[in-house]
Amino acid sequence: MPFAEQCALLDKYFDQIPKPIEHDVYMAFAAPAHVGDPDETVIYPVDKGPKSAWTQNPGWRSAGNGPITAGSIRAYAANAKRSKGHPTQTTGMALAVVLIIVLFGLRSRRA
Repeated sequence: MPFAEQCALLDKYFDQIPKPIEHDVYMAFAAPAHVGDPDETVIYPVDKGPKSAWTQNPGWRSAGNGPITAGSIRAYAANAKRSKGHPTQTTGMALAVVLIIVLFGLRSRRA
């Protein structure tokens, strides 16, 4: 699919998501159904199974190895931004976030 078509599809996808609060662009990838949810919303409960989101994303956990919440995911995104990227971030995720930021910027200019 050509890049322009991909951008159009992403734009259509993000039209469905409420205006993001800080770090909800990251949330759109981590847990899209929870964009805009209050910080205390539990996204992934404590689950020590080897394939659980809780086990596979230790950086997202709330204090004391608690559940993964909307707030703990936003805090992870904020810390990654301050430290210029967490070592576990993949290049693909970083590129996707940049693309989304660009698309939001283009949308805001049209509005």
